[in-house]
Amino acid sequence: MPITTPDVRNYYERNTRLFLKFGSSSQVQTIHRALWVEGVNNLPAALEVSNRLALAQALALNANRVLDVGCGVGASLFSLLSQSPSSAGVGVTLSGLQARLARQNAQKFPALQADFVEADFAHLPLAPGYFDLAYSIEAFIHAPNPRQYFAQAARVLRPGGRLAVLDDFLTPGASSPWLAVYRAGWHAPNLLVPSTAAEMAGEFGFALLQESDQTPHLRLRALPEPFARLLLFLFRPLWRVHPLVPSMLGSMALQQALHAGCLTYRWLVWEKTA
Repeated sequence: MPITTPDVRNYYERNTRLFLKFGSSSQVQTIHRALWVEGVNNLPAALEVSNRLALAQALALNANRVLDVGCGVGASLFSLLSQSPSSAGVGVTLSGLQARLARQNAQKFPALQADFVEADFAHLPLAPGYFDLAYSIEAFIHAPNPRQYFAQAARVLRPGGRLAVLDDFLTPGASSPWLAVYRAGWHAPNLLVPSTAAEMAGEFGFALLQESDQTPHLRLRALPEPFARLLLFLFRPLWRVHPLVPSMLGSMALQQALHAGCLTYRWLVWEKTA
C-alpha cells in the first residue's frame, strides 16, 4: 500500500517516546543517527555532529531566521539557536506529540526564540520568503511527494537562502529486497538517487552547493545475510502486533542496505537562486 502522510504521523505518534528512550541520549534528545567523525568518542557528541552540519550553514549565511523541517522534539533547533547568530527558529513536525514535547523542552531554553508548529511540510503554514535557512535531518524520506517538499521550501526561503538535507539516498543502479522492507518499516516512500533530488530541486530555483557522503561515519550493525533473512521471516508475522516491530525490521533492513552499498547517507545543500 502507498505510504501516506497520516501513516507517517501515526508512526511518530506511536514510536517517538521509544526512539528517545532507546535510540538517543538523554543529553541530546535527537531522533537521528550518530556520526562518528574523527575526534568524536561518545554518543552525545556523535549525535551532535549532524546538528553541527546545520550550524555551519547558519554561520555561513549569518542566518537570522531558521526552519527545522521535521524537527522531532526540537533538539537540533535548540542546539543551532544556542550556537549561532540566529535570533529565531521554527520547527515543523507532523506529530502532535512531538510538537508538545518540543514546547515542553523549550521551557529549558528561555533565552531562545523557538516556536513549534504541528503541520505537514508539504503545506507549510508559514510566510513566504521569511527564512534564511531551512534544513531536514532524516525527514526528507517521509515526503510522499518530494516536489511538494522542494516547492514549499522554495516558497518560505528568501532569495540566497539555503536548504540542507541529511538523509538516505539510493545508489544509482542498486537493487535489494531490503529496500522494500526499509520503505515499509520506516514509512520512507521518498528514496531518490541524489542526482534526481538535485534535478527536482532545480525545478524550484535551487542550485546544489554541497554534497557529501556521511555513510563512512556511521557505525553499521549489518547482520550476516542468512541470519537477517531468518529474523525477517520470524518477526514479519508480528508486523501489525506492535508498532515497534515494523520500525525494528526497517532498521535492520536499513543496516543491510547501507552495508551492501544500495543506500548512502548524504548531506546536500542547495541555494535558492530564483
